[in-house]
Amino acid sequence: MNNDTGSELQRDPAGRLRHLLTLEGLARDELLHLLDLAQFYVRSPGDLPARDQSLGGRTVANLFFEPSTRTRVSFELAATRLGADVVNLDLHSSSRVKGETVLDTIYTLQAMQVDVFVMRDAEPGLPAYVAAVVANSAHATSQGALENNSRTLSRLTGRPTTPISASIAKALGN
Repeated sequence: MNNDTGSELQRDPAGRLRHLLTLEGLARDELLHLLDLAQFYVRSPGDLPARDQSLGGRTVANLFFEPSTRTRVSFELAATRLGADVVNLDLHSSSRVKGETVLDTIYTLQAMQVDVFVMRDAEPGLPAYVAAVVANSAHATSQGALENNSRTLSRLTGRPTTPISASIAKALGN
């Protein structure tokens, strides 16, 4: 495994965004599309959150192998509000503490029909490695303190992370 961010792995053979491993290499128009999509989900405090069924019938697994509150909850709420079934795993409830590899966990979840993986891990290069070897699923990842795509977009725009997480989940789920 190398420390590659995976920007070349983000696209399917037709050039469409398949995984969000890094913001590096994304065109300005692609970033603006994600942000415009997120804008639909922005609501004023006290308003009911926006919901739709764009991920209806899909299962999203949040794999957080390092401490996270905002990012994990943001993706959990986003996927739920888009109609997905959501599975949350963290380091302490994962078989990884017994020596199971991340790939073992992902392959097991794929056998259970998980469609989208949101992963956070501090190990450099792991997100790109997983995207390179795991087929038939979409991935949104961050490498801990190195890169957090939804938080970066949130800070750049001043928008809360949940709508941005929703736009990322929706873009990858389709």
